[in-house]
Amino acid sequence: MAVRSKREPSFELRDVGRVLLRGLGRSLARRPAFSKFSLCPRQSCAASISRHRLAIAAAIALLCSGAPALDSFSYFIVFYALILGLALTELLGGFAHMIRARALKKLEPQTALLALFILIDICSTWVDGWLSLKHVTVDFAGLWAPVLLAICFYLAASVVFPHDEADHERLADYYRERKRFIVGLLFAGELLIHVTYLGVFKDRLAHQPAVFWLWTIPYNLAIEGSMIALMLVSSRRANIAFLVALILLLTIPYWDEDAIPHAVAHSYGYA
Repeated sequence: MAVRSKREPSFELRDVGRVLLRGLGRSLARRPAFSKFSLCPRQSCAASISRHRLAIAAAIALLCSGAPALDSFSYFIVFYALILGLALTELLGGFAHMIRARALKKLEPQTALLALFILIDICSTWVDGWLSLKHVTVDFAGLWAPVLLAICFYLAASVVFPHDEADHERLADYYRERKRFIVGLLFAGELLIHVTYLGVFKDRLAHQPAVFWLWTIPYNLAIEGSMIALMLVSSRRANIAFLVALILLLTIPYWDEDAIPHAVAHSYGYA
């Protein structure tokens, strides 16, 4: 009997994808039509969870059925992007809940800026993955840091907006009570990003030391210092100021990826 090589995953992936797609088709055909007016809250929640499961299975099925072969990065990034996508779903779902409850006028600046910062942070982390996770290995040694990072984002995003409509009347207090938990998770995520970037940092220090010392270190210290300060300050004005600073610290450098480090590298004659 011929032994199948590890470099021939495509047939298995296509077979799995086809089976999943056929199963999804049968599942959707059997699902009864329902109306939002006929569901009680518990049934509505169950329907939402079911739709999430179908969406996840569909994404995996489509990927598996169409991919000729996957390297370790492509294989992992599906799972990684899925968790980050669920974090965005939680964040946007909380915002949509406020809209449905007609509480948008009660949204105060601190909560709005924190939600915007998390949105940008998740997007920038996904961009980082293209560089920092290129050589990820599909084992616990390679996966623990990025998976925990994505989980930190998910938990932080799920707490930004209150689920209880009674808290819409006290959003400033809700923000103050949960700010350290949320920002603490984001700070932990920043430390985990450093773990995923260790290879990039070593390479940059070896080949572009000026970029490492003049850009990489100061930039990361500015972000983490602002997060620590945000956890410690208590006044509304200071909270808004540090949230705006964090948003700018992520938006400007990532608007044109690597433009600033490339400029530093060019000024020091690095190829």
